Amino acid sequence: MRTSTAISGPRRFNRRDAGLAAVFSSSPTGHHTQHLHLKGKAASRPARLVWVALAAAALATLPLAGALPAAAAAPITVCPAGCDDATIQAAITAAASGATIVIEAGTYDGPLAIGTSLTLLGAGAAQTTITVPPSGGTVITVDTGVSATVKGVTVSGGSSSYGGGIVNESGAALTLKEVTVSHNSAQIRGGGIYNGAGATLTADDSTLSGNTAALGGGAMINPGGTVALNGTTVTGNRSLAGRGGGIGNNGTMSLSDSTVTGNTTGSDGGGLFNNADGTLTVSDSTVSGNTAAGHGGGLFNFGPSATLTGSTVTGNTAGADGGGIYLDSGTVTLQDSTVGGNVPDNCAPPGAVAGCTG
Repeated sequence: MRTSTAISGPRRFNRRDAGLAAVFSSSPTGHHTQHLHLKGKAASRPARLVWVALAAAALATLPLAGALPAAAAAPITVCPAGCDDATIQAAITAAASGATIVIEAGTYDGPLAIGTSLTLLGAGAAQTTITVPPSGGTVITVDTGVSATVKGVTVSGGSSSYGGGIVNESGAALTLKEVTVSHNSAQIRGGGIYNGAGATLTADDSTLSGNTAALGGGAMINPGGTVALNGTTVTGNRSLAGRGGGIGNNGTMSLSDSTVTGNTTGSDGGGLFNNADGTLTVSDSTVSGNTAAGHGGGLFNFGPSATLTGSTVTGNTAGADGGGIYLDSGTVTLQDSTVGGNVPDNCAPPGAVAGCTG
């Protein structure tokens, strides 16, 4: 709700204040108006005429339909009381393309549908949480064609067939910065995140934890889009019967300076599952402590290629073989990487991964 309350002392400066300041502090040419030093009754009428002319000129510079001037593009604020909006969805609905929505500390209800390119800026993942009521569906959906950035929030408690926490629709572009996606579930795939075919997802310094999917991609499923994880941790996720306890990839995916640990699956690929059309690049990252009931405790590769550079695959477990890496088809390339201490073996079939022994 948008309300105006008379208060004393300091208060929030919002987008309305910016609009008023733009109108009343400057002339139409951008210069401050000058005081008139006229005396007597004869001067009063000319003075009034000058002020009327200036006011009319200022109003003429404003866009029609009540739009604010460009100088008034202040962030939209969201908080329980005293801000521009009390709900995030109301702010999204009112936002123009390119807007920034500042969300103060607190827990806010979704689901959210982002249909305009914008930025959601929380107070930090430990302070701002976006969730949904039980059986409330996906927490955040980014529509096709939209470019959105989400920073400093926790996305939690969502449940859907695909993408309990976040769905990035085909053709959308989403950037996550310092975001936690936790304790969401999917009845099919993508417990935490579903990145649609042709969609682009970048996660920087974020955490995907404690998410669950029935049939693959406990933390994330990428069925044909492009994903880059930078400085991101994928931990404690699980796939009940499908492939990819942590991540399932069937598109283009890169991990840099990231950690995949403690994920489990009832099938193949405890940490990572690279599917038939998947290209996977892992750089300066760690894949450790993941478990698969079938093959590939750390990584199961079924796709054209997986390349590990400056990375470690250690302490993973498979119920069958390929405790560290299982190569079903395609190629796995190790460059300055270490695969060791996995159970029952490091790589399978024997000799399938050059540079991997034991």
